[in-house]
Amino acid sequence: MASDPRPRDASGCHGPAAWPHFHSHFHSTPQDVRAALAKVMTFLKTAGLTSEDLITAELVLAEALNNVVEHAYSDTPRGKIQIDLNITGSTVGITITDHGQAMPGGQLPLSLGPAQLDCASRADLPEGGWGWQVIRGCVAAVTYQRAGNENLLNIDIEMSAPQSRA
Repeated sequence: MASDPRPRDASGCHGPAAWPHFHSHFHSTPQDVRAALAKVMTFLKTAGLTSEDLITAELVLAEALNNVVEHAYSDTPRGKIQIDLNITGSTVGITITDHGQAMPGGQLPLSLGPAQLDCASRADLPEGGWGWQVIRGCVAAVTYQRAGNENLLNIDIEMSAPQSRA
């Protein structure tokens, strides 16, 4: 993982202006993603998110970060990933940045609606896109853009109640 010279607060986040912001760089390995996700969850727990909100955030982040590893960096074993979180009122704003392959067509995968899921058997179910269904079902907003050689995924998660620093 890349080091950042800024001081850290007790939760491992960069400070002293760490609240309500989290910033981290890491490599696109499953081990580094797990470690980064653990740090994010520590930050969010320290921020006072409810258990339900923590579960939602972890599910969304794990799915999004695993997509970066599996798809954006499918041909690059140690690509760089950056994650930034900002908490504003009842919203956790997340930006995931990478320099991997762009999303096909330069846009988020389409959602699979009930009409597209009319399959006679499990074998007929379409491959892929299920993670995006999960993400979209858990968040207030998700957007993607390709800016130069960067992928920028922005996610807003609405918490069950506005949080204040513990």
